Amino acid sequence: MKQIQVPAGVKWLFIATTTIVVTLLISTTFASASYHKKTLPNTFLLGKNVGNMTYEQAMQYFEKNPPFVSGTVSFELSNDKKSAPPAQLGISVDVSGSVKNALSQNKIYHTPIVTPRGLTGFLGQKARLRPVFSIDKDTFDHKLKEIFKGTEKDAVNATIIADGDKITVKSDESGEKIDTSSARATLMSYLPYNQIPLIKLTLVKEDAKVKTADLAESKDYLASHISGSIKMVFGSRTVATADLPIIVSWLDQSELQKKVIKIKTDSLQQWIDDNVVSRVAKKATARLVSANNTDEVLQEGVSGRTVDENKLAQDIEKIIRENSQDRQVTVATKDVEPETKTVSPGYTLGRYGGKYIEVDLSQQMLYRIEGNNLVGSHRVSTGKWSMPTPRGEFSINNKTGRAYSSTYDLYMPYWMAFIGSEYGIHELPEWADGTKEGQSHLGTPVSHGCVRLGVGDAATVYNWADIGTPVIVH
Repeated sequence: MKQIQVPAGVKWLFIATTTIVVTLLISTTFASASYHKKTLPNTFLLGKNVGNMTYEQAMQYFEKNPPFVSGTVSFELSNDKKSAPPAQLGISVDVSGSVKNALSQNKIYHTPIVTPRGLTGFLGQKARLRPVFSIDKDTFDHKLKEIFKGTEKDAVNATIIADGDKITVKSDESGEKIDTSSARATLMSYLPYNQIPLIKLTLVKEDAKVKTADLAESKDYLASHISGSIKMVFGSRTVATADLPIIVSWLDQSELQKKVIKIKTDSLQQWIDDNVVSRVAKKATARLVSANNTDEVLQEGVSGRTVDENKLAQDIEKIIRENSQDRQVTVATKDVEPETKTVSPGYTLGRYGGKYIEVDLSQQMLYRIEGNNLVGSHRVSTGKWSMPTPRGEFSINNKTGRAYSSTYDLYMPYWMAFIGSEYGIHELPEWADGTKEGQSHLGTPVSHGCVRLGVGDAATVYNWADIGTPVIVH
């Protein structure tokens, strides 16, 4: 049998090829087995050689050395240019995603098998990977709305309203919003390359969720199920009137679309507070007795009055729900008895042997004392915070039945000066036009620094006190 002669060159080529293939297979097998849970040598990520690292080791490094995104990102909307740092836009490096990307680098997709390119890392060839970035949607959208504030326009839903006595529909209005989704996608495409151009923004139309046509039937339904205004009556007077526009404003618009009349409790309650309670309710004034002697009344209490808000709201709702012809509600109230408080008296008995006056600024009280006896207690109004009544020990240096202040253009009946002619004790002042300061100010520091007394009390103190009577203010 005749043998086939293989040329020597071919033979050596076959041997060399076989050797290379076997070496490559052995190297690939070794690398794949040794690095199936590690990054390949000379793999660089975020400036760090993470070669030969497991996922946990790389994550531990970046936890201690967290990466950040520097620079600024610029946007343009309608020729208006604004910039913001990446952190404020919610841009960050996805460390976990970046490390997972490094682990799979130069390995066949979804397998631990190393590619021939990956073997070059063992020979010193560096693989520099781009990080994976992420953008927090809410942070990004909020920042764009903030820096371009006033550019967007919210869509306005159509609503059912009352125009006088007529039920009608307030038309919907479309809005405009920044197309943040497109801006985010554009930015993401440039982030890995660290060269971000000017991102141009656009406005997209936003339609109202409730259109005018959607409310046509609901409007007609409401018009046939609601009448005019409702009066709130207390005693013999009308304290508030809810007209039709106000009543319709209390109604839940989403329920009206279903032809259901439902009142928004919060809206009704707020209206009651602002328009009824504020005019009818009255705070009780506590009865004050001395801690030294509970039989000694320092201040008589005054009864208060509360409004039964729950009943009032129920009565109003019933009229609206039943569309009653009787559209008047009696405001139910309840008297509140004043509580009794024990307080330390703002005076000291026996400070002087004869007559003297003590003024307690904290209690807004004036006390007339003779030796060890309290002979009178009077509610006063002293200096406001910006013009306080001076504290200290003084004495009455002059008296006149009616003094005039050129500074404030007012008259001060029963004037008793105790610091020069600048500060004194007197009755509630009377302005040049004849108006007199109201009794309701007593108990509140509102004066220009003097001690004001009520009508009657001022005359009593004036007739009792002599020039030279000590005055202690504390």
